[in-house]
Amino acid sequence: MKKTFYLLILLFISYIQAKEINRIGNDNLSLEINDGKAVLSYSLNGKVIAAAELQAANADIKSITEEKSDRGTVLKITYSDQTMLRVTLPEQSPFLDIEAESPVKTETSLSIAFQSKVMIIPDSLSDNYIFFHENSNKENGRIFPAFHMAVFLLNGGNAMLAYSWQNAEKVWHGWKKNQGIESEYCRVEFRGKNRLLIGLPAAKNIWTEILEKPAGNEFEKIDWLPPFTARWLINYRQKNQFPRNPVFIDESIPIPVYNPQAKGHIKLVPSFYIQKPDIWQGYEQVNGRFFYPSYLKDNQVFLRQLVYGNTVRGQIDKNWPQVVYCLDAVSESPEEIKNMLPQPHLKKLLTEDEIALMTNYDIWQGHGICSGTDEIEKLFADKKQKSDWERIKTLLREMNEFVVFVTARAKNYRDWQTDTMQILQKKSKLNPELSSSSLEIEGLLADIQVVWNSNQLIIKTPEDFLAGTVKLENLIDSGMDAEKQEEECDIIGRELRTMGGTLHHTIGNFRQIVRAARYAAVSRLAKTSNTDEADLLCEFLERSSVILRPHHGEEGK
Repeated sequence: MKKTFYLLILLFISYIQAKEINRIGNDNLSLEINDGKAVLSYSLNGKVIAAAELQAANADIKSITEEKSDRGTVLKITYSDQTMLRVTLPEQSPFLDIEAESPVKTETSLSIAFQSKVMIIPDSLSDNYIFFHENSNKENGRIFPAFHMAVFLLNGGNAMLAYSWQNAEKVWHGWKKNQGIESEYCRVEFRGKNRLLIGLPAAKNIWTEILEKPAGNEFEKIDWLPPFTARWLINYRQKNQFPRNPVFIDESIPIPVYNPQAKGHIKLVPSFYIQKPDIWQGYEQVNGRFFYPSYLKDNQVFLRQLVYGNTVRGQIDKNWPQVVYCLDAVSESPEEIKNMLPQPHLKKLLTEDEIALMTNYDIWQGHGICSGTDEIEKLFADKKQKSDWERIKTLLREMNEFVVFVTARAKNYRDWQTDTMQILQKKSKLNPELSSSSLEIEGLLADIQVVWNSNQLIIKTPEDFLAGTVKLENLIDSGMDAEKQEEECDIIGRELRTMGGTLHHTIGNFRQIVRAARYAAVSRLAKTSNTDEADLLCEFLERSSVILRPHHGEEGK
């Protein structure tokens, strides 16, 4: 009897120990593994809420051991296919840090399943792509591995799931049913060593869907309160009409803090800013002025319709679903918020070289035409053309450098377009299954040359621009009186602005066309289970990164 009692006690102690070994947690996140099933939960208002299930390949768990680390609690999980995961949960972090190791010849996958209605694929070279459940099909789709992150807004609005990977052979996304319940999943396939982050940032109303959209140009307060200070964004689906095709872009724009005392432009992203804060007028490089649609005041979000001045060129799909969300912090955000959001963690995951490949770098040479001619015209109007002649000569020289530089950038776009279309045509000829994707991307890119052919009649050449600046330079010694010189300066200034401004807008159009083709490729990739098509689309995304990474401010977002 005593022996049986001691055996029961030992079994109970073993059970308790096993439960302790198979669970790690803190105030934000917990991972519990029972019978090979790994469940991720987040904490909110004192409640622990199960949110996702983790599964590694088709292998069985052989052993789970606990290790100590100065970074936090660690579970070492060994699988039957020799895959090993070291899962670390730092103190007070909502992110699991997973170091994976498997035989190089073995393709390992780590899959996570959850309930969500919105998927966000951040593209740091263009914009965030937002996919809604109702606008997706139920087939397996793919995510471009070089994006390194996918974020899912979990049902209920109180949490989001961020899945980041350092390396990936393939990243799959789709839906599956288990016992009649449909779940979304994201699966990363990799070989050898890898590092992944899985986070469950949670806060009451951490994101919201815009169910009642404003109908007019007056700001309306929405029924949602931001839970903390961050870089809040709202998405729009935008259509721009180019000569051959309408192009569609997924745009996420910042919701800035209302500041009636602001002077001058409020820059939000390159060539996308609030031009007149007093009337909340925005400016965007391709479509010009518009009613800026959002601001944050006293922790309330106010919205109105986004309407471009040129409604023939730029239109917003008013029926497209919209969400307010955040992936990154702002400088005013508390440190705990910065440690909570996905994009700061992604920067810790990747190497400097990997981050560089995902980052725009500024390219600039010379002086802008509009601001340069404006300054020169003011000097002539103030009768300072002689006293400030050295300044005028410097501006004219730098404006010529600028035109030469931007003309070369435009040629880079055209050469890239020609090479890319040749590659697409060659591949689709070898494999007819690629024709549909290839033709869609080619059709979009074809507008680059069409736009150039049309605008070149106005842009002319750098030599023509130089001739205009020489005419302006010769005014001072022309013998004209000061008033006549001012009149001639204004005429020449307008001519130079017409040439330079058209060149600015042309490369802005080029960038937007490439961004639209990139969005089309990402949208197709999210729906395809055809390996050859996915490879083609991923190759195009790599190629488009090459032309988009150098970023000239006049090109827009």
